[in-house]
Order: sequence, then C-alpha cells, then structure tokens
Amino acid sequence: MEKIMRYVILPEERLILEFLKGNVTWPEYSQMKEKQIVDPKYLGTYNVVIDIQELHTDFTLAMEKEISDYVEYLNKQETKILHRTAAITETPKQLLHAEFFKLHGGKLDVLTKAFTTYTSAFSYVGIPEHKQQKVMQLLEELKK
Repeated sequence: MEKIMRYVILPEERLILEFLKGNVTWPEYSQMKEKQIVDPKYLGTYNVVIDIQELHTDFTLAMEKEISDYVEYLNKQETKILHRTAAITETPKQLLHAEFFKLHGGKLDVLTKAFTTYTSAFSYVGIPEHKQQKVMQLLEELKK
C-alpha cells in the first residue's frame, strides 16, 4: 500500500492541514512534524486538521514509547505549542491513535479531538463555514 505524509501550512487561516495514508509509523510522523516546526510559516499556535482516514498503521504497545518520545520532543521546542487538533478518523482503530496522543499530549497545551466528518473537525478548529470549502479543496490536493 502506498504511504503518503503531506502537510500544508495556511498562515492566513492560522491552520496546518495534514494527510496520512498507508502504514505510517510514529517516527516517520515525528520527522514530518520536525520539518513543519522549522518551516518559516510555522507557528505552534496554529490549529491542526489531520486526516487519518486512510491510515493503516496497526496500533501496538510499542507506540506508547514512540508517542511519549514525540511529546517530549515537542515539549523541548522553543516555540510554544498551544492549539487545537482535529483528527478525522473512519475506524475505531484510527481513533486509538488520536486518543492515545491525547492521553500523552496532556503535557502540552494541545486540545485533541477525533471526528468522523470534515464539517465538525473544521468547526472545532474555528474555520468559518464560508471558508470550509476552500480548506476541503486544499486537503483533497494533499491526497493526490
């Protein structure tokens, strides 16, 4: 199965869109986040929408340490991490990823919730209704 990890930073919306597909590991995801953090457009206060509906990584106990290590990495950053993250999921297995991050991410000022619809996720991170179609188009571009 094809593996895709893409993101786009939208400073005008104070938003980061992410798309993950296939068997993406936490270390790989962490590397993508490290690239984001050094991106000149990045701010730790931007909200995040992450589409993991096509993520097929099996959740394992070993991921607990990987997620914990990732959270520790974020805690060491000079940039303040303070935002909302909306994870768009399709299956209960994917929900585990969002919930487990929420459990460990409690050390950060990040509010994480899982959603099954884009509209709910967009509303949670404060995207006005009249801008949601544009954001959805950008998310669709990440999937290509």
